[in-house]
Amino acid sequence: MVLSKAISATRRPRNAARNLWSWLYNIALTAAAKRSHLPGSNLSVRTEAIAQIEAHRLEKSLSATDWQPGRGQKARADLDKVLAAQEVPSEARKRLLAVAAAFDAGEVASSPAPGAYWIDRGQRALDDPDEFFTSRRSVRELGVAPTREQIERAVGLARSAPSVCNRQAARVHATVDLDLITAALLLQNGNAGFGDRISCLMAVTSDRAAFPLPHEMNQTWIDGSLFAMTLVWAFHSTGISTCCLNWAASPTADAKPQNLWSIPRSEAVVMLVAAGLPDWPVKVAGSSRRSVAEVLSFVQSSVVP
Repeated sequence: MVLSKAISATRRPRNAARNLWSWLYNIALTAAAKRSHLPGSNLSVRTEAIAQIEAHRLEKSLSATDWQPGRGQKARADLDKVLAAQEVPSEARKRLLAVAAAFDAGEVASSPAPGAYWIDRGQRALDDPDEFFTSRRSVRELGVAPTREQIERAVGLARSAPSVCNRQAARVHATVDLDLITAALLLQNGNAGFGDRISCLMAVTSDRAAFPLPHEMNQTWIDGSLFAMTLVWAFHSTGISTCCLNWAASPTADAKPQNLWSIPRSEAVVMLVAAGLPDWPVKVAGSSRRSVAEVLSFVQSSVVP
């Protein structure tokens, strides 16, 4: 007991120093990405994000129930200023100008289109949502790698993930190169016993430069995580198994994938995802879940009218 307390006491300062180092590391990278001072970063990513904020304001204004012509003009003018003063990639410029044109016309489309459009109903309910959601498990005996087309389809579906102001900062770096997979897994703590059998590995990242506002540092990982989970569900919906691998890496280890996989330094690695087509049946961890009562609470006002 005494020895345990002594070890714990010696670890606390060391752990505090590591936490401080990681915190300062992320702050420094975020600040550098916003100024486009990181290798591989691009001022256009930051500029596009600023323009996208204004464009999404137009979309939200146009989709409001009580929208009237004349509303949202400040955001419209701000969008013009950004597009005129800064370089924006051509594909992004096309999307942004299409939103502006729809807003100027005040038109709400009858099918998916830039600006706003009508929908008659929400998503059709799954025939068996319980089976779909509870059947997703982390599979560690993943078998053969999915094809390029299967990966592209899953990533295409995952693009529907929510993203703040529709900035879409998430990126996926995929490989079936066993040497690259091995090198990446040596940096990841959690693949012992099965990592040597992973035949497809993806790094889900999020571009820090897309979150230029002072209070948005954590949004990098929020957006990236939303995309990663949607990607996992996309693979599941197409019959491909996955295993999520954490990226709780030290600053030293965190910098290495950029060199190994040519990932721009402005992109934060959110997590790794292994994917494959298992040779069924396979064993999976039980991973018992908390009850709904442990997870959910209903909040009511404590103020008496």
